[in-house]
Amino acid sequence: MPEKPLDELYRNLREIAAIRSCESLLDWDERTYMPHNGSEHRGNQMATLAGIVHERFVSPRIGELLDTLIAER
Repeated sequence: MPEKPLDELYRNLREIAAIRSCESLLDWDERTYMPHNGSEHRGNQMATLAGIVHERFVSPRIGELLDTLIAER
């Protein structure tokens, strides 16, 4: 059975929230425990996660789901 649009949207948003949570953990680690020579690698990690979050938020599928849900209102 295909996933309902609202369920699919929620699933996508939960995945985005999980990635953002990872960003927060990396940020906390950077501020509290990370060795000074690890900043370049941490910057790459943060940039990668931010890019993934952005791609997910602006993906055509999210727009399609929102359009479907608006039309069903």
